[in-house]
Amino acid sequence: MLEAPVSSAAVQVVGKNHVPPHASAQPLGVRAARAARSWLHVPYHWGGESRSGVDCSGLVVAVYRKLGVTLPHQSEELWRDLKRVRLRDLRPGDIIAFGHRGISDHVGMYLGAGRFIHAIGAGKGVRIELLRTAGKRLGLMGAVRPAPPRRRHHHAAHLTWKPVPVPVSVRARRVH
Repeated sequence: MLEAPVSSAAVQVVGKNHVPPHASAQPLGVRAARAARSWLHVPYHWGGESRSGVDCSGLVVAVYRKLGVTLPHQSEELWRDLKRVRLRDLRPGDIIAFGHRGISDHVGMYLGAGRFIHAIGAGKGVRIELLRTAGKRLGLMGAVRPAPPRRRHHHAAHLTWKPVPVPVSVRARRVH
């Protein structure tokens, strides 16, 4: 008797919450750092979270929101509420906090290679700087790392199974 074998390669899951495997293959922070670069030269606007104008925490909030992570739009809340990271353990996407006397009043996002991106006022907008030099000027306090979003559980009602054509050479295999 000839029977078409069913394998995971022969079925594709299609649904609202389906994310192709390649879309999230890189760590969250790497994806955030890449996305943040696209905001370069956006003008500064206090309280802003859009490409028409953004402030320091608004840049971080907007980038992570696109990746499914909700963060507070306050530098101090980011510093206070997120997981602290030692500066020697920085990874792309980590949030760098600046301020004085233990209170954060400015944030940026680490890009790697000693550079970070941030939105700064006085007509400068979003720009990339070296952490070593800007850290002294802005009062480097430390870094925090956002947690990845929780994965949603798929419910069968939201999914449909769609058969994928199986090559003839595979279908012709005898099953005993």
